[in-house]
Amino acid sequence: MNPRGSIVNMIFRALLFVAVSIAMLAQTGSVAYSKEGIMILPKDYREWTFLSAGLNMVYGENGGSAANPRFENVFVNPAAYRQFVKSGKWPDKTTLILEIRASDSRVSINKDGRVQTNVVAIEAHVKDAAKGGWAFYGFDASGQNGKSFPK
Repeated sequence: MNPRGSIVNMIFRALLFVAVSIAMLAQTGSVAYSKEGIMILPKDYREWTFLSAGLNMVYGENGGSAANPRFENVFVNPAAYRQFVKSGKWPDKTTLILEIRASDSRVSINKDGRVQTNVVAIEAHVKDAAKGGWAFYGFDASGQNGKSFPK
């Protein structure tokens, strides 16, 4: 066996392993926290599995008003969704993102219905055994300040 070919083969395998590991980590959407314990909002959550949309379904104060209700879009990390489909249970590190958006009516030719507009706030519901089970986190419209609530 050619020693040079063996080294090239080992380097190729190592690079392939790193690339696959990075891709798998990106697909899991695993929850991450800062040193201060603040949840870091996954930047790619809109690419996760879309579960549902609702109107005025928030737990906090971001529901808007009857005249201007808020839309909520729910996303879950793909790895957790796949496990849920198999077992019927949400696994540890499940992260559900609730994206809360303002609504508007009478835009363009629309005369009565409502459409989603800008992001008002983002909430996360995380199953994390290390944090004692399910935990809630709130973010501002820019995705910052992932502090747990209620506190």
